[in-house]
Parts: sequence; C-alpha cells; structure tokens
Amino acid sequence: MTLIFRPAKLIAPCLLALIAACSPSGPPLTATDIVAVAPLPGRKFSAAYLTIHNDSKETIAIHRVSSPDFAKVEIHESLIDKDIIQMRRLESIIIDAGMSEKFESGGKHLMLIEPIPGLVAGKSITLQFEYNGDGMLIVTTVLINRE
Repeated sequence: MTLIFRPAKLIAPCLLALIAACSPSGPPLTATDIVAVAPLPGRKFSAAYLTIHNDSKETIAIHRVSSPDFAKVEIHESLIDKDIIQMRRLESIIIDAGMSEKFESGGKHLMLIEPIPGLVAGKSITLQFEYNGDGMLIVTTVLINRE
C-alpha cells in the first residue's frame, strides 16, 4: 500500500480555518431595547431610545446619527440645572471597549427632527449610527405611540 501526500488538498481547509480564527466574532456595535416614538400630529420632532453595546476591544466614537425617515437626527442629553430641565446637543458619544451607552427619557436620547410625510405609529424607521470614521450600525424599528 502506497500513501501519497497531497499538500495542495490541505491548503484550502487550513486557510479557511485560519481566516475563521482571525475574523471578529461579530459586529463591534449592537443595539437593544430600541423604542422610537411616533411624532404627535402637527409636530416636527420625536425621540428614540435604545442601548448601544460596544462589543469590541477598542473605544468607539459615534459621531453622527442619520435617518432616511427624518431630515435630521441629533444626539441630546437632558440636564437639570436649578430645578429646570434643559436639553443640550452632543456632538458625539464615546463608548469604551466592552461597555454600553443607554439612551433613555430624561438622559441621553435621540431627537428625530422633521419626519417624512405619513410617518405614524406602526411604520418602520431606520437609524444609521456612524462611528470611528468608517463604521456604520444600521437599526430598523417600528414607531410606537407616546404613552
């Protein structure tokens, strides 16, 4: 019995195993607990809340949020100053490696400004989070009525 060693047949499986071992286990950013509120009739703004998780080993800076369903999306933060609630726009959000940032009512949140016509509860919207210069997290959710 003669055994013939054919290294070429081993190269492809070894190469695939090496690529799989080096590739990331998933996207660097993920989103959970997404809630987007439908604009009230006649109003030009609304809000969205979610938690963004940095599942990478690097700090991530979200520098822009946009949506094809709104003219503008801004990152805001509510603050209390001398018993007065104020809202300020944030230029970016930094999320350290392995950490999360919660966007919630009364804290950091997304302001959804100037919706496209016909955007009501039950319609889907898309939010696009641009980070670290060239990364993008795209989130789709359904608008709900205000409680």
